Amino acid sequence: MSPGKFNLSVIIPSKNDERIFMDGFLNLLNFLKKKTWDSEIILVSNGSKKENINLIKTDGEPYFKHLILKESGKGLAIKEGIKESKHDYILFMDADFSVSINELEKFLQNEKPIGNVVIGTRRTKDSINNGTPIIRKIGGAVYLFFVKAFFQLKITDTQCGFKLFKKSEYKIIKEIAYNNFSFDIELLYKLSKRNKIYEIPVQYNHHPDSKVSLFKDSFTMFFDLILLRFK
Repeated sequence: MSPGKFNLSVIIPSKNDERIFMDGFLNLLNFLKKKTWDSEIILVSNGSKKENINLIKTDGEPYFKHLILKESGKGLAIKEGIKESKHDYILFMDADFSVSINELEKFLQNEKPIGNVVIGTRRTKDSINNGTPIIRKIGGAVYLFFVKAFFQLKITDTQCGFKLFKKSEYKIIKEIAYNNFSFDIELLYKLSKRNKIYEIPVQYNHHPDSKVSLFKDSFTMFFDLILLRFK
């Protein structure tokens, strides 16, 4: 690892999305190999069924690590992935590659991140949001309304799964209480107290086979939002 040079650990949580991950793995790998950066890919299967875990075939690729957790939770998976990471910057992204790794170029200037915390947004006029069902868009808008009301965060999209930050912020991440999808809002709320958060419009392609449950996960996130606001 060269001092002062951008280097990157890509952390991807997956709960039974391993088949979808393998569909996009080579594109991710080839993107990183073309760069001069040092990089690695860490897939964290959390609560996945054995038959899905067994779908991961990477032929001993040195860029790749596969962590397997019995417990499930996006936040837990990211925390464990960071513990195993070796580079200065962390990018986490969804296992269905709904935001392509190619969007990372927008986060960089002269081969370096434009800030310590850079996140993607699907909700600006310059964003491209392909295939998201209208019910998800409405649910996301309602959730964002309460996020802004409760926390005064000037962010248009807390739940986009494409986020880059400096690993030195790990102390904050260790303190995050939520290990599910509410991890994102608590993370951004705490990071915003000490960092400028840069939002970059990205292209999002909804994957119909993603295992995220709209109603179950949305109810949990809303309940957690109330607890986080008043704790």
